Amino acid sequence: MPPSTTNPAAPGTGWRRPLILVLSIVLLAVGAFVRATTDESSGHWNFGTGTLLRLGLTFGALWLAWPSLQRPASWLPAGMPFLMLVGVGVIAAQPRLVVAVVPAIGLLFALSVAVRIFRT
Repeated sequence: MPPSTTNPAAPGTGWRRPLILVLSIVLLAVGAFVRATTDESSGHWNFGTGTLLRLGLTFGALWLAWPSLQRPASWLPAGMPFLMLVGVGVIAAQPRLVVAVVPAIGLLFALSVAVRIFRT
């Protein structure tokens, strides 16, 4: 493994995780401040503060998961993450296609696992 993926403080990779933490703290603080100072009669109050707090929590979860995101799953076949991403995009665009996309991705995943087993 290259040294930049094993060492989170390596040059070129060390600034992303602290930036995500700072964004998370800022979003949570701004969301809490807006929630505390704005009157509740405004419709924007719920939407704005809810969005800020959710984004802050999401960035916090991303900050926690960052080390595991640096290492790809070794058991997953090489093209499968891309195929899953395409499948999610297709399902997001046309939810009725879920009955065709999910079995197709499952079949391709099973096929790639079978090929990997028979190669070894």
